Amino acid sequence: MASRTPSAAYEVVHGVALTSLNQPHYLFNFASMASLESGTEEQAIAGAASFFESRGMPWCWQVGPASNPDDLGDKLVAAGLTLSHQTPGMGVDLRGYEPGSVEEVQEVTDEASLAEWSEAVLAAFGMPPAFGSVFTNCFAPDVPIRFFYLKADGKPVAASMSFYGAGVAGIYCVGVVPEARRRGFGERVMHACLQGALEDGYDVAILHSSRMGVPLYEKLGFREYCKIAFYMPAGQDD
Repeated sequence: MASRTPSAAYEVVHGVALTSLNQPHYLFNFASMASLESGTEEQAIAGAASFFESRGMPWCWQVGPASNPDDLGDKLVAAGLTLSHQTPGMGVDLRGYEPGSVEEVQEVTDEASLAEWSEAVLAAFGMPPAFGSVFTNCFAPDVPIRFFYLKADGKPVAASMSFYGAGVAGIYCVGVVPEARRRGFGERVMHACLQGALEDGYDVAILHSSRMGVPLYEKLGFREYCKIAFYMPAGQDD
């Protein structure tokens, strides 16, 4: 995403991956995949803060089960960051997946359908128009990404996205516009991602869930395997 977003940056500094997608929201500017050697934590944390502050962007540090050292969260707090929230890291073995309805679900194939997908995602998550470019810039034949969406009454109302990497299908941007929720649209665009992953040869799908999404994902066979913790600089809004 960083390579396709204007003025974005991606660097690995002191054993931590730093990504800035040049949008003013912490979800688009983050430190992750930390693998720090003992004694370098303070330097790595300071380097991450400098990286994002020099770009004038709000940011977060994501800590998951593969982050090192094991007490990284404590060290972030000691350095002045605060634990904002945690999200469930979920996964499903697609070899036991039972296909469901994908009625009326469409896949993005051109610029016009990409615009409709973006309209649904932005409305579902209450994002400003500029945020959509982070995702739509990645629509290209050489990127292992698929976009799905669904329309009701002529309007895009639900969307999802799958990105393939590290041997798994990552599911992202699953959302339904507020006025169309609880009508099964989210489940349909999820089924489109999972069936597409199977068609493309993937046995495992993963995602980070909001609290609202957990019941849907559990219904589809996902189970929680870890927590992803989000740490932010003190005083920064979530």
